[in-house]
Amino acid sequence: MEVSLRGALVIVVAAFPASALKNSALRRLGWAIGRGVHIGPCLVVNVGRADIGNGAGIGAFNVLKDLAVLTLNEHAMIGHWNWVTASRALGAAGASCLLHVGTYSAITSRHYVDCSGGIRVGTHTTIAGVRSTLVTHGISWRSSAQTFSSIEIGDYCLISSNAQVAPGTIVGSRIVIGMGATIAGRIVDPGLYIQSRATLVKSDLDGDYFRRAQGHVAAIQA
Repeated sequence: MEVSLRGALVIVVAAFPASALKNSALRRLGWAIGRGVHIGPCLVVNVGRADIGNGAGIGAFNVLKDLAVLTLNEHAMIGHWNWVTASRALGAAGASCLLHVGTYSAITSRHYVDCSGGIRVGTHTTIAGVRSTLVTHGISWRSSAQTFSSIEIGDYCLISSNAQVAPGTIVGSRIVIGMGATIAGRIVDPGLYIQSRATLVKSDLDGDYFRRAQGHVAAIQA
C-alpha cells in the first residue's frame, strides 16, 4: 500500500492523544475541524477528506482506513475501538467509501462498520451497545462479482447490540432495532423491530458464482 507524505503525517499525528495542538496539526494536513472537537489516539490510514463539526468527537483506538470522505456533523460522536473501513478496490470501481454521521448521532464502541458503499446516519441516532456489523458490499452469486450498495439510517433511531445491517438497507426515522436483529431492505414505518432467525426465501440458486474457476471474486464496475 502506497502512502503519501501527507498520509504518513496524518498517521503519526492521529496517533497522538487528544489536544488542541493535535487538532491544529490535522487542520494543517487538510482536515476541517470545528471548535471543541476531541479526537483520541487512532490509526488513520488513507482518509481522503475529513470534516468534523463543532463539539464532535472520535474516541480512542479506532481504525479509520481507506475512506474517501469522513463527516461528523456538530456534536456527532464515534466511541472507542471501532473498525471503520472501506475497500480501495471497490472505490476504484465507483463505490463512494464514505461515512456521514449526523448531528447529535453516535456510533458507540466496538462495532464493525464497512463504508465501501457509503453509510449515512441521520440526526439524534445511536448505533448503541457493542459488536454491531454494518456491511455495504458483498458477492453476487448471479454475476460472481463484488457489488456495493449504501446503508441509510434516519433520525432518532436506536440500533441495539449485535445488529447485522445488510448492504442496501434503508432505515426510516424513529425506529428501534432490537438486540441481535438482522435487517435488510426498507424498514420505514416507526416502531420496534426484532428478527434474528435466517429464513429460506429462495432455493435452486443459479449464477456465475457457482461456475467460477478462480477463487478471487473481483469488484464489479459501477
